[in-house]
Amino acid sequence: MSTRGVQKLVGAMAISDQFRVKVLFSREPSLFHGFDLTSEEVLVLMALPGENLAGFAREVESYIDSRKPVEPDKPAGAEKG
Repeated sequence: MSTRGVQKLVGAMAISDQFRVKVLFSREPSLFHGFDLTSEEVLVLMALPGENLAGFAREVESYIDSRKPVEPDKPAGAEKG
């Protein structure tokens, strides 16, 4: 998911009460235009729960974290030098 696009979206939600309410409760796809998000990302964002900005932001962060590849454990002393 585009971290930059999501940051812009959450920033816009923080600044505008009206925009925040529309995103949280109407979830219209057109609200997500202009944030450099793919159609798949818009669908994911529209499906995330959250009744306030903090809850929505937590859900976004959780989703992004769940999509990060997990690095295997490195053996001791394997750091690059």
